[in-house]
Amino acid sequence: MKKILILIASFIIFSCQTAPVALFPAKGLTEFQQLQKTFFDEYWEINPGHAMHAGHPGYQAALVVPSEDNLKQQVAFYKKYQKTFSDVKTTHLSKDEQADLDILTKVMDRALWYLEVFQSHHWDPSNYNIGYALGKVWENREKSTTEKIRLLNHILQLAPAYYEAGFKNIKTPTKEHLDLAIKQNQGTLDFIEKYILSQNLDQKFSDLLKESQTSIKNYIVNLEGLKESHTRKKSFKSFRLSPKIYDQKFRHDLETINSAKTIYKKAIKDRDLTHRKMIKISNELWSKYYPKDKPPKDNLEMVQKVLYKISLQHSAAESFVSAVREQIPQLINFVEEKNLLSLDKSKPLKIRETPEYMRGVAAASIDSPGPFEKNRETFYNVTPPASLSAERQQSFLREYNNYMLQILNIHEAIPGHYAQLIYGNKSTSPVKSIFGNGTMVEGWAVYTERMMLEEGYGNHSPELWLTYYKWFLRVTSNAILDYSIHNLNMTKAQAMDLLVRQAFQETTEAEEKWNRATLTQVQLNSYYAGFEEIYGFREKLKKQQGPKFNLKKFHEQFLSYGNSPIKTIIHLMEN
Repeated sequence: MKKILILIASFIIFSCQTAPVALFPAKGLTEFQQLQKTFFDEYWEINPGHAMHAGHPGYQAALVVPSEDNLKQQVAFYKKYQKTFSDVKTTHLSKDEQADLDILTKVMDRALWYLEVFQSHHWDPSNYNIGYALGKVWENREKSTTEKIRLLNHILQLAPAYYEAGFKNIKTPTKEHLDLAIKQNQGTLDFIEKYILSQNLDQKFSDLLKESQTSIKNYIVNLEGLKESHTRKKSFKSFRLSPKIYDQKFRHDLETINSAKTIYKKAIKDRDLTHRKMIKISNELWSKYYPKDKPPKDNLEMVQKVLYKISLQHSAAESFVSAVREQIPQLINFVEEKNLLSLDKSKPLKIRETPEYMRGVAAASIDSPGPFEKNRETFYNVTPPASLSAERQQSFLREYNNYMLQILNIHEAIPGHYAQLIYGNKSTSPVKSIFGNGTMVEGWAVYTERMMLEEGYGNHSPELWLTYYKWFLRVTSNAILDYSIHNLNMTKAQAMDLLVRQAFQETTEAEEKWNRATLTQVQLNSYYAGFEEIYGFREKLKKQQGPKFNLKKFHEQFLSYGNSPIKTIIHLMEN
C-alpha cells in the first residue's frame, strides 16, 4: 500500500514553520492561482501531517495533539473552502484549471465526510502512533544527528499529551484496529530501542526519549485494558461498514467512472475469463511438470497443481530482500530497450526492510518523496519472512516465488509505483501533485504488469503468464472480497474459499488479505477499478489512432497529469 495522503488531517505530525516554500511564482499569478496559494498556506497549518509527508521543510517538528479543539478547527477550515471553491466561476478558467478546481472541491467534500460521518478517530486507535514521525526525521540522510535530535525534541515533548488525547478520542473501537494499534506502537518502541537509543545521546535527550517510551507503553496498556473490557462486554464496533457508508466511502476515495456494484460485477466477469486462460496454459504445461500423471478432471485443481510446482522455485527466507534488489536492474533495462517510458536515473530507489512501526498490513510498499522533497531517495519497503513460523514462512515464499516476485517488482517499482510517483512530482500543477488519487496510483501499477508482459517481458514464458494471471486474480478477488465483506456479509470461511481455491493463493497470503480487508475499506477496489479504466482507455485510443498510436507517448502524457483521478486524466487527454 502507498504512502499517498489524499485525506484530512493526520494527527501524527508536525507543525513548526521555518522558511516558506514556493509552490507558485512570486509574481504574475492569475486570480485562481492566487486563491490556490492562499488555500495552501492555510492548508499546511491545519494539516501539518500532510505537509510533512509532502516534504514541506517548514513542517518537520512539533507533534499535533488531536484534541477536540483541533477537530473543530479542521471542520471550520474545510467548510470555509468548500464554499469558497463552490463560488469560483469557471468561465475564465482553462481546462487544466477547471480540473484543479474539481479536485479541490472534492478534497473539501471528502475531508468533511471523514470528519463528520466516518469519524475513524473515534474507533481506530492505530490513528495514534508517533512512529512514522520519528522515522521520517531519523531516516533523513540530509540532516546531521544533532539536527535530528533537535527536531525529535519537538515531537517527544508533546508525546504524553498526544497519546492522552488520542486515547480520549477512542469511543468504541473495532477489535481489529485495536490489535493493529498495539502491534504498531510496539513496533515504535522497538524502533526507538534499536535505532535511536543505540546512539551516543546526551542525558537530557535520553530522559525525554524514555518519557516518550513510557507514554507509548501506557497507551498500549490502556488499549489492552480497553480490549479486555470490550471483549468481556462483547461491545466492539464491527469492522464492517454499512452498505450506505461503503458506497459513500467508495465515491469519495476512488472517484471512479463506475459504481461499487458495477466494479464488483466486472471483477466477477474478469475472474471467470482469467480462469479460462489459466486452464488453457495449465493444460499445455501439465506434461512438463507431471509427465507420468493424467490431469485431474477438476480444472481448478489442475491449475492449482501446476502453480504449486512453479511456486517451489523461490528464494531462501534470508535472501528474500536481496532477491528483490537483484531484479530491479533487469526491469530498468527492459523498459529502456523497449522504449516504454523515460526513467529518471537521478531519482534513487533504495530497497530496504520495512521498518517495524510500518509492518502489519502489506508485504511490500513504496515510500516516495513528496512534492517538496523531489530529490529524496524513494524507499521500496520489503518485509522479510524471517519472523514467521517455519510453516508460514514456506507458504510466504511459495506465494512470492521467482515468477511472482517479478510481477511484484513491476507493480511496486519499475515501471509501477516508483516510476509513476516520480512523474507525479514533476507535475506543474501543485493540486495534482499533492492530492493524489489512489485509484490512479494503484491502477497504473496493475496496468504496467500486463503491459510489460504484452511487450515481451519474460520472453512470453507460460510460467510467467500463468503466475501473472494468478496475480491478476488477486486484483479481481480484492474487489470481490471488499465489496462482499461490507455489502454481502461475507464470512472468513467464504473469503478463504475465494482466495485459496478460486484465486490459488497460499494460506498465509489469504490470511493476510483477510486481515487487511478488516483494517481497510474500499482501498482494495482501487487496483481493479483503476486497471479497468486505464487499460480500457488505452485500448480505445489504440483503436482510434491505429498505426499512429505510440505507447511511450501515451504513458508519458497519462503520467504528466500528476496523481489526478483517472476520469480527470481521460477528460484532459480527450479534449
